[in-house]
Amino acid sequence: MKKVWLPVAAVALLAGSTVLARSASAQLVPPPTIITIPPTIITTTTTAPAPPPLAASPSQVSFGSVPVGSSVNQVVTLTNVGPSEITVDTVTTPAAPFGLAANSCTGVTLKQTASCTVTFSFAPPSPTTFQSGVRVDATYRRLQRSVTTSIGLFGTGATSTTVPPSTTLAPRPSLTIAPNPGDYGSTALGVPKDLGFTVTNNGNVALTPNAPAVAISGGQAGEFAITGTSCGPLNPGQACIVGVRFTPVAEGQRTSSLVASYRTQAAAAVQNVQATARLVGAGSVAPVVALSITPPQSLYPETLLGQVAPAQVFQVRNTGNVPNAIASVTMTGANPGDFPITNGCAGANLAPNQTCDLTVPFQPTDVGPRTATIDVRGAAGSSAVAQLGGTGARKALAIEPASADFGTSVVGTAAAPQNLLVRNTGTVALLLDAPVIDGVADFAITSTDCPGLNLAPNATCTVTVTATAAEAGARQALLRASSAEVQASAGLIVTGTFQPVLVMEPPVVKAGYVTTAVGTNFPRNGVVRLGWAGGPASIQVTTDAEGRFRVPVLVLRHERLGPRTMVAEDQPGAFSGVTAPAMVTVPTFEPSGLPQLHGRIRLISRG
Repeated sequence: MKKVWLPVAAVALLAGSTVLARSASAQLVPPPTIITIPPTIITTTTTAPAPPPLAASPSQVSFGSVPVGSSVNQVVTLTNVGPSEITVDTVTTPAAPFGLAANSCTGVTLKQTASCTVTFSFAPPSPTTFQSGVRVDATYRRLQRSVTTSIGLFGTGATSTTVPPSTTLAPRPSLTIAPNPGDYGSTALGVPKDLGFTVTNNGNVALTPNAPAVAISGGQAGEFAITGTSCGPLNPGQACIVGVRFTPVAEGQRTSSLVASYRTQAAAAVQNVQATARLVGAGSVAPVVALSITPPQSLYPETLLGQVAPAQVFQVRNTGNVPNAIASVTMTGANPGDFPITNGCAGANLAPNQTCDLTVPFQPTDVGPRTATIDVRGAAGSSAVAQLGGTGARKALAIEPASADFGTSVVGTAAAPQNLLVRNTGTVALLLDAPVIDGVADFAITSTDCPGLNLAPNATCTVTVTATAAEAGARQALLRASSAEVQASAGLIVTGTFQPVLVMEPPVVKAGYVTTAVGTNFPRNGVVRLGWAGGPASIQVTTDAEGRFRVPVLVLRHERLGPRTMVAEDQPGAFSGVTAPAMVTVPTFEPSGLPQLHGRIRLISRG
């Protein structure tokens, strides 16, 4: 018998598996019929859709024509149109004259289809077209992917002659609530959970609250309650905070609505304005590990540098239905050092619905907006945050210029007056006291508009000062401006000098006769030395209280004849030497007032 080896292909197709091929050797007698079945290969291609960007509506904001010197607001709504939760990380500030008037988005996590709002302002300084851009950075939680959304801002400044007032000042009321919806997630039955909502006036007219300003309506309204509100009248761009507590009494989804109700203050026609935010939560009896902080947002009053605003108390609550140990309480954000936690909850083990308190004051270290976030971490990844905000302020004054030099002035003669400006260099208005001068009486305030003025930041008032040197040399004093605990000073200086006058009466004298040296405008009650030029000072005289003297001078016969110069000298620094001319003649010289002189005149020098 002869052996024959033939290849056999076996193909197995299994549902949901890959295709497997196997070869085998077999001794076949007689030769079998070989059937080959071609393999079936199923190929599928899956492409993960890229997450769409965070949608901005509108993405191109046109403010139109706005009168120079006025301001208009526009609202942009950011909506999560992606496949998972998204957190808004930053919203950049546009370039002037555009501004960020209100922002309920930064730091907010939006569920699918949820939205928040950002309000931009436009205040043109000149009749020119302006444009700017804003970037919004966000992060998809589940996908761990960053996205960026761009917003364009456009507007034109116009003069009152080019833009009718009826166009630029037309009332445009608008009211929003964020977040919307407010999602409380899964909450244990009977255990309260708090959320904070921001009501913002995004229009260009002031709004007055109706009664009530905020209310719960619809659905399971009895399971949602307003715990606190700061909502009163709202100017354009202004916001208030509403706290809403959810306490489920049954399992499953529970819904209701938060309604804000306002009206315009226009005298011609009152218009009602409403905003609604959907409230969503779920009652659960399954184990829930959760925390909350009340209030979730807090704004401290404007506080001066170096001072401390009253501390606020934040309540951390175990909103789950199992015990929760607080692992850490930290302050994060832009300015955590301005909000120190003086009493905390770290290490506390909270039973369901049990609370502990955090005490947080505000002590700004710089001027302007200051923000931070309380971050509480508990068991099983549970956490809660509260947003804190405040404004640092400074009181400060300055006098411009810091010193005023009135130059050199004759003693007893007023120098030209100078105007000095008192400027508020702080961030809050200051009620000014009357300015004063400390030092010598050579300076005086002749006029000022500062006393009792409530000086706005960077505004100025004027102080006019004159200087009259009472003595020779440098005369100095200080101009002081003050308001409560702040003050400023500027140096004042004038240099006094004398301009004495010396004359000889008569200016022509015979040898052997007496003439008189008369001095005026000399230092008061000072000693003056007199003498002929080129010789020693032989006469000493004391001036009177007005700086004057009269002293006889004997011209000896052996004095040099002809033109002479009398010199008055004083102590160094008061004045330089003062001179007066004199003519010394021989005794036979007889000046006459007659029109004609007879005889010969001889001037003989005996010097």
